[in-house]
Amino acid sequence: MSGPVIEAQRLRLIRLAQAEGLPVRTVLKLARGELDMLDGYPEATVLAYARALLCTAERRVGHVPMAWSEAAHCDGCGPVWLWSDLPPRVLACPWCWNRLAGLPVPRPPPHTFCQFTANSSRRNDGRKHVQD
Repeated sequence: MSGPVIEAQRLRLIRLAQAEGLPVRTVLKLARGELDMLDGYPEATVLAYARALLCTAERRVGHVPMAWSEAAHCDGCGPVWLWSDLPPRVLACPWCWNRLAGLPVPRPPPHTFCQFTANSSRRNDGRKHVQD
């Protein structure tokens, strides 16, 4: 793509990130080399892309993304933090990438991990998200 298209996408990403209160410099750094691919996507998709970049960067260093406050069990990783509206047990999770690459996988404290019963696949109440 041409320079003007890339610059237009850079400015668009800056505007969207600022409007949502996202760290603009971090988003631009993470999106480096991919700005030309944003051309033609709706603003909601570009904003979701920016959020996904930030979430992935947090996970790579072993930080739990802010909205991931539910303890779940991954068949590959064991107990992990994930976002709400997921089943209490998953076959694989985003932390699997960290585990396979030898990167940190933060664990919920044992007392927050959900207990499964024979009659229910739902999580028990009373979980707390531990703040760093």
